[in-house]
Amino acid sequence: MTFINHLSDIVNLRNKYFGVRHGESEANVAHLISSNPQIGIESHGLSPYGRLQVIENTKLFLQNNSSNKSYIIIASDFRRARETADI
Repeated sequence: MTFINHLSDIVNLRNKYFGVRHGESEANVAHLISSNPQIGIESHGLSPYGRLQVIENTKLFLQNNSSNKSYIIIASDFRRARETADI
């Protein structure tokens, strides 16, 4: 899939945005769909493999992007997303 940024022809863009999915969660391992906030906010954090995925992806991200920049991380309240953002 290719994305074309038509705005760059109109104005000089100053920001970059990256979308990142959480690592493998305990719900993924248990073959559960965890979309209920009453459960997902407190339960179903990252699995050990999910933590490893996030660490490896973070290393790759920093290798491919300037490490002297600051980044703002926005995550959902779900435990798996908060744990991903914390790593």
